[in-house]
Amino acid sequence: MKLDDSFLTLFPEEDKVYEVLLSTKSNFTPIGVRRQGRVLKFRIFEGRSFRDLEECNYAIIQVVDDTELLAGLAYNLDVKFDVTQGIKVPIRRIEGYPWVEGEVKCRIVKVKDSIGESIAKDCTLTPIYIGIEKRVPRPISRADNVLLELAVLGTRLIVKKKRGLQIKDVAQKIEELYELYRKLGGKSEIAGKIMDILRKHYL
Repeated sequence: MKLDDSFLTLFPEEDKVYEVLLSTKSNFTPIGVRRQGRVLKFRIFEGRSFRDLEECNYAIIQVVDDTELLAGLAYNLDVKFDVTQGIKVPIRRIEGYPWVEGEVKCRIVKVKDSIGESIAKDCTLTPIYIGIEKRVPRPISRADNVLLELAVLGTRLIVKKKRGLQIKDVAQKIEELYELYRKLGGKSEIAGKIMDILRKHYL
């Protein structure tokens, strides 16, 4: 399978936001990416991966169907996985999931939104190598989708709290999402640990 064919298999639709795992020099973190032509575009805010991309302009993006793994990594929880080295770039990846190795170019931007002004990087990853794994696909779970939304919203709550902004509405939405997650059959320990972290910020 050619590189272009593999790329389109993983990211078939342009400009749709795909939730993926970004691997950099020292970190794994979930991000949203968009395919534009033959490259992937993403924005990353200050943190370990942000700093990694200043020191090393290579990264790996993985398509991961385990929402608990994505959510757990977003909160630096102790989630178990096996890692291996990339084929063409000096970056680790998680075993068992398809991946895109590439060169990354970024530019610094200022972002203004409901939580104020932040420094971010708008990045473009150009594929160098694509690995396709044969694995049994997991069925889509509504509970997993809710957990992902809860985890993303929770990161915004933490930033707002640190900046002294009002968080009551966000906290209420998070509690509603967690209740819905439970109603849909969600029983993950990861979800419970995330809620413990978030409740320390607003209870």
